[in-house]
Amino acid sequence: MRFMGSTVEVEKSQEEIIGLAVMREGGDDLPLSGWIDSWNLISRINAEGLIADAEELVIIADGERKAADVRRFMSESRDRLPLLSGYVDAFKIQEGIIKKISKTIGPRFEILDGASAELSRLRRRAASLRDRLRKKAALFASRKSGGSGEGFVTLRGERFVVSLPRSKASGLKGIVHQESGSGASLFVEPIEFIEENNTLESLIQEERAEIERILRELTSEVFSKREYMMRNQDIMVEIDGISAKAHFASVYRCIAPRHSTEGLLSFCDARHPLLEKRFADEGRGRKVAPLNLVCESDLKALVISGPNAGGKTVALKTIGLLVIMDRAGLPVPCTEGTVIADYSDVFADIGDDQSIAQSLSTFSSQILWISRVLEVVNEKSLVLIDEIGHATDPEEGGALAEAVLEHLIEKCGRVMVTTHLTPLKGWAHERSGADNAMPEFDSENLEPLYSIRRGIPGRSWGIEMAGRLGLARDTVELARSRLGSGTRRFEDLVAHLEREVQRLEAASDRLTERERRLKDLESETERRLEEIRRTGDEQKDRARREALEIVTGTQREMENLVREIRSTRAERKAITGAKAHIRKSREELERRIRSRKSSPRMSVGELKPGMLVEITGLDKVGRVISVESSGKVYLELEGGIRVETGVGELAPAIGIEEKRRHGTVSWTSTDFEPVTGDLMVRGMDREDALREVDRYIDRAVLQGSKTVTIIHGIGRGILKRAIYDYLKGDPRVRDMGSGEPALGGDGVVVVKLK
Repeated sequence: MRFMGSTVEVEKSQEEIIGLAVMREGGDDLPLSGWIDSWNLISRINAEGLIADAEELVIIADGERKAADVRRFMSESRDRLPLLSGYVDAFKIQEGIIKKISKTIGPRFEILDGASAELSRLRRRAASLRDRLRKKAALFASRKSGGSGEGFVTLRGERFVVSLPRSKASGLKGIVHQESGSGASLFVEPIEFIEENNTLESLIQEERAEIERILRELTSEVFSKREYMMRNQDIMVEIDGISAKAHFASVYRCIAPRHSTEGLLSFCDARHPLLEKRFADEGRGRKVAPLNLVCESDLKALVISGPNAGGKTVALKTIGLLVIMDRAGLPVPCTEGTVIADYSDVFADIGDDQSIAQSLSTFSSQILWISRVLEVVNEKSLVLIDEIGHATDPEEGGALAEAVLEHLIEKCGRVMVTTHLTPLKGWAHERSGADNAMPEFDSENLEPLYSIRRGIPGRSWGIEMAGRLGLARDTVELARSRLGSGTRRFEDLVAHLEREVQRLEAASDRLTERERRLKDLESETERRLEEIRRTGDEQKDRARREALEIVTGTQREMENLVREIRSTRAERKAITGAKAHIRKSREELERRIRSRKSSPRMSVGELKPGMLVEITGLDKVGRVISVESSGKVYLELEGGIRVETGVGELAPAIGIEEKRRHGTVSWTSTDFEPVTGDLMVRGMDREDALREVDRYIDRAVLQGSKTVTIIHGIGRGILKRAIYDYLKGDPRVRDMGSGEPALGGDGVVVVKLK
């Protein structure tokens, strides 16, 4: 792979790969399995008249068939793979060649009989002749061996011969083709077989010539379409490459990063894939500690310091590799939030390039490399140098390193280096546009953690590591005592900074966690309060609607009763009185509903044991049992049910006593239509039928009937279900069920009244 020319190309490539990876993870994949690239075979057919063998032609046809399968899959997946769908129109599938080769050549690369009429004719003649010769030769061998079984039929080339003992073969006229290994038997072609064997050989030669003609014709077809077919295989290679990248992206959990034209570089949970693979292959459950690093646009140089085997070089390689992967159009093993600058090239000096043959030391090879880089870098270049200024006097090496970094800051987009040189750490601390960084390191176990921290230099831990690696303790202590006072103070300062940073980070983590918990608690509290408010409002609205429905229903019922009274010729005075009572009842109920809607909330001081109050959210009335100073109230509802609620949910129970004194509406009719038979509602609409059922049951109850029958019919069962649903909620009904078959069965309902 090579760097792509622009960020637009990079992002298109990454989107293609991620789209395919997502689809693969969902269980769908490109049908590439079993595909063999046939480009080389097709390219060799570069002149008219060449002949490819049957196996080569089958591979060519299979390659073209696979291209057709992939094209079909991508065409059907345009909505899921919009970018890859552009390849669909690029394919030029040669269906005719696929069909012709498939009809001509069999699964074992044999030319099928149906390849041509001539081939079929020749093979039929040859088969018939072989069968006749086999039988004739068997009879001859049996006769000449006297039935002893010593003679048998076999082939020499394409010619039928008989094997006979030498004594039996003597005197035979014919051609001796061979004798057995012991010399006791001869393979003889009797003279009477020669002509037919000649005919068989001729037929076989004609068959071979026909097969050659067929293969030449097929090869000529391929030659005429070779440009299209080679292009199809080129596209298959591209798609196969994208599929491999998608597999990689899935395995290493890669994402498509955002891109910066201002030089911003921000890695979120970056992982080196080879390190991750190594840990996975070990099978010990070790995980790569992710690299998190932000390099702002104005950060031009980053100096990474720390111990040997502490992760500096791994960090540098991870940064370089992921930038290169990105610029080559690959997704990167990071998490969302990663931003990569649009570098045009990456220069890396990692490892030791000393050469005895070229008389190059480690130091000189690095200096030569830096000299070349300084000549070609530009503001879009990323430069990575491992152990800059090493392998020479530390003071001179530090001075050279500073000078090189100063020039690179002026010329390139960004430079990152690793070092043990103390002066360089100080330079990074003081220089505008530069900063220190250190890899995280387990100071107790002296092991790298493979993550990185900005802002402070790292200790070298050289003496401690030497002791860990087995150097004698007295030697280690002597080395420590020989450290210069300035170096010791610097190391102590760095150690102090590391401890202070760790302490502050731990404190910050604790504060962050507390803040998160407080936010969660606040969100949960808000959610619950909103739920309480919403539930209360919904319950009050529902109660108001139900109350209004009751009022309206009562009015409708009473008006029906008034009509019934009128139909029974009741006195006008009784009718007028009933209507007035209805209006009064409705007005009272509406007044209570309005008063409940605007009922003021109560305070703890207003509540006294024995007081009647309303639970506004439930539209229930209860008697106060006790009140706590916290606002918790215990009530007893009708039926002896005890509940706990808050004072904020209570309101004065306005009109409750009046309801108890005046809440009953009654009327008397001295004349009504008696129930004399079954009620027929079949064919009525739902509302009319239910109205008739209600009046019918009223009359039956007033008359004292215990059982009535309602005929609703069968039909589609709509009226039956409506009547059953109505009767289930009617307090006058004790039981109900279908009638006896002789009385109407499922078309009637027998109602038992209380």
